[in-house]
Amino acid sequence: MLVMSPRAMSRQQLSATIHSLLIPPFLPKALLFTIRFHGIARTPPTKRERTGGKSAQASYSRAKQFLHCSLVNARSLLSRSHIVQNNIIENNLDFVAITESWLPVEGGDEILRGPCLAGYSGLHVPRTGRRGGGLAVIYRNTVRCRLLSLDFEAQSFEFLAVSLSVNSVAIVLLVVYRPPTNNVNQFSDEFACLRESLVSAPGRLLIVGDFNFHVDDKSSHVARSFISLTDSFDLQQYVSDSTHSGGHTLDLVFSRAADDFISTCYVSEVISDHRAVQWPFCRL
Repeated sequence: MLVMSPRAMSRQQLSATIHSLLIPPFLPKALLFTIRFHGIARTPPTKRERTGGKSAQASYSRAKQFLHCSLVNARSLLSRSHIVQNNIIENNLDFVAITESWLPVEGGDEILRGPCLAGYSGLHVPRTGRRGGGLAVIYRNTVRCRLLSLDFEAQSFEFLAVSLSVNSVAIVLLVVYRPPTNNVNQFSDEFACLRESLVSAPGRLLIVGDFNFHVDDKSSHVARSFISLTDSFDLQQYVSDSTHSGGHTLDLVFSRAADDFISTCYVSEVISDHRAVQWPFCRL
């Protein structure tokens, strides 16, 4: 059986496929993952599920076992608001972490509302003192999200820390942007301190962002040193393909190996000079 990728098949095509009488009751793993990625039930909903009640609530709970997430480097949400919004729609995303939002201190909240669809909200931390930079998150309102106030300041990178809650599962999310010209040694020291400050945080840990290290380049000493640092924290990195127009892997996704809640991660649409990175949380 030919199995198409999640990007090659629409929700309508998948729904028609799995409800066809010509399809065997046991599906190949790859197709089953694709179906789950799109949040489509294996069997059509009953009348009671369509109208509400315990069955509908149970079905919704099963769907939320997968939380569809994305990491994008926007290089100005103001100019690429429609691209980010289309990425949310096309991929049925529940959560988006954004680096280089370029949102200003004054008026940033209003600009962030641009890519937020009905039923979504956003939070952001702007860069202060000079233009560019900035971090943001956009999330579906079924995900509880709040800013975390950490007693820590970094000079070599920007970060946004939030607490997520899904199905009573707590996730600490750290979004990072390291400008490419900033001191590498200072970054390593500060990043290690920040990671240490999160050791006692309850729940699972997710660290994503544009780190501006060529982790695909095995000859890069600074990239190898950074990965060695993350390995010492028992952090597993999931992005393996190029995320930048220059051909390198700059946008990274880390979680603790013991948390075991990311099964796959892939690079998708072009957003700016970066491609989006997407992954579903599972086992929620």
